Amino acid sequence: MHPRTASKLNGIEIPSGVRVLKPFGFYDFNRLLMDCFCIISDSGTAPEEAYFYRKPCVSVRMTTERPETVEGGAHVVAGLESDNIVESVATAAGQIWQGRYDLEEEFSPSAVVVNCIRSQITNFF
Repeated sequence: MHPRTASKLNGIEIPSGVRVLKPFGFYDFNRLLMDCFCIISDSGTAPEEAYFYRKPCVSVRMTTERPETVEGGAHVVAGLESDNIVESVATAAGQIWQGRYDLEEEFSPSAVVVNCIRSQITNFF
């Protein structure tokens, strides 16, 4: 957990089963990304990292600086409600990863449509 995130918890109890770890160095963090099931983050850059490693990504926020990752079918913006976050992880991780930037490339548009509908984006930057 990033120190700024930890400082904002202000006495919020972390649920059992959730393990909070100190920040990792660059190489260790990238190794975690390579081997993960799904990236869940409040970071604006996580969708780019997820895209690079071909991992499903769910942002726990209401906006994204990377709308192309949602439009490309690789990212769901879940918002802040726990039910939406859980459903977004199931959506993102439950489909074959089909993210792409090349809009001329052959692809199945279903991941793009599902991710855009599932996302709780209130505005794009």
